[in-house]
Amino acid sequence: MGVKRGDLSVTIGEFKALCKKGHLQSATQILHLLEEQGYKKSSYTYVCLLQGCTQSNALEEGKLIHGNVIKYESDTNIFIYTTIIHMYARCGSFEDARVVFDRMSERNLVTWSTMIEAYCQHERHEEALDAFLRMRKEGLVAC
Repeated sequence: MGVKRGDLSVTIGEFKALCKKGHLQSATQILHLLEEQGYKKSSYTYVCLLQGCTQSNALEEGKLIHGNVIKYESDTNIFIYTTIIHMYARCGSFEDARVVFDRMSERNLVTWSTMIEAYCQHERHEEALDAFLRMRKEGLVAC
């Protein structure tokens, strides 16, 4: 797909759509165009890219994006780290998902649920139950 200069809002929409479909190369081309037009990467940008990695099972690209998050995002939030956990688990790197989860200083119900899903996906059912019980012990309960 060729990338043309155009309306910034349309280009951001195209970037998001390509990420959702797992078309990382085209999404990256658009991201470079956006940056040329003054767009600054944000947590949202990284989340879109990570979702693209998940969609296309692109573990190595996901690791690079995770490295960029660590390097460039001083205000990373719980949402981006939950997306990283999800990407690692879905791309078959359970241990990386677990490391990210264990290093998080703050977790919410979605983060715990994502990690429990990862345990189940990798047939670690006892650990999934243990995580569920730890989550409840911390006072987080699914409605």
